[in-house]
Amino acid sequence: MERELWPPLYRAPRAAARDVEPKYVRYQPWAVAAALLWAALHDRPVSRACDPAQWAATRPRPARRPDRSTVSRRVRRVAFDCSLNLLADRPRGAGLPALVLAVGGKPPLVGGSGKDPDAKVGRAAGHKGRGYKRHAARAGRPLPEAWAVTP
Repeated sequence: MERELWPPLYRAPRAAARDVEPKYVRYQPWAVAAALLWAALHDRPVSRACDPAQWAATRPRPARRPDRSTVSRRVRRVAFDCSLNLLADRPRGAGLPALVLAVGGKPPLVGGSGKDPDAKVGRAAGHKGRGYKRHAARAGRPLPEAWAVTP
């Protein structure tokens, strides 16, 4: 399944990055986004997505993959957030959103043995649970208009 999903996922950051190409960087933001997308699609850690041997059977692929340290530095920068917003706007669609927004929340729970200090106790599906709450506002387009994850 990953082989069918990967080519359109790979083309999306490259197409979104045509308008934005920062100077004086070794790896363009689309290559960092491609490594993150590869890791998410293949259910692997980012360190594996930065290993060239993992990409041996993957076509298409960037000529140079960023290091693990480069990816972790870039994802914390505002400029990378802006490039991800450009990437997300493409599948969201160019049309206007619907006049009615649907707002919802889903509680991804953390297990009892989880040591995450940010996870808080709150209402879950019919009971109390410890974890996070994912909020999204949808307006009839493929991606949400806005979303947030809170403790």
